[in-house]
Amino acid sequence: MLKRKSFFITSAIIMMLSVLITACGSTNSETNGGAEPNTQAEANKTEEEAAETDKEEEPAAAEFRTFETDKGPVEIPVKPLRIVTDYYGGELLSVGANVIGIESTTFDNPFLKDLLKDAKDVGAPINSEKALELAPDLIVVMYDDSYEALSKIAPTLHIPFGTATNIRETVRLFGDIVGEPEKAEQFLANYEKKAEEGRAKLKGVVDENATVGLYELTDKGELWIFGDNAGRGGQAVYDAL
Repeated sequence: MLKRKSFFITSAIIMMLSVLITACGSTNSETNGGAEPNTQAEANKTEEEAAETDKEEEPAAAEFRTFETDKGPVEIPVKPLRIVTDYYGGELLSVGANVIGIESTTFDNPFLKDLLKDAKDVGAPINSEKALELAPDLIVVMYDDSYEALSKIAPTLHIPFGTATNIRETVRLFGDIVGEPEKAEQFLANYEKKAEEGRAKLKGVVDENATVGLYELTDKGELWIFGDNAGRGGQAVYDAL
């Protein structure tokens, strides 16, 4: 009797354990079955998000356009960010360009020296090694002495002196070069305003029929005469005033 009772108890325990094991297995199976696709979906989502993040962090490729010069077409940045030049510092700064390298005498210009506080002296003609150290994305030169060497460093534009015939053409030319035509127009608007103010101050002081000339006697005994599209105040005197 005791043996039979023990047998039934043991059998009952075994059956209960079997039910429990089966139930646990079913639960685990359901859980795993539900988690597996979710885990895969989450993994895919994570990969997509990571790809999007990487895409956002990648710097945008620089855009280029063709600029026609006397040396032929040159591919230049649409928006150059680091410019080296010899004698075009004032023109470039007038349209908001970032001039990082320039010839030495420009630093003596009282109107430009504060704007060039972070720029480096690259000599004239431009020293190609100094230019290379500055990693420019555009070089603009008045003289082509070292054009070939410079053009191997960055896109190089040769703009001969006198390419533009007046201040309006000049400023618009450089506004086009650096991709800032709006800044060129803003500069010209300010120029016209100051010119008008200057003419008002001279009214009644200088005879309207008076003639004016701009001359310089050089240290070599040469006499230079400056016209309306030159330095030494040529454009300011003949055009603005």
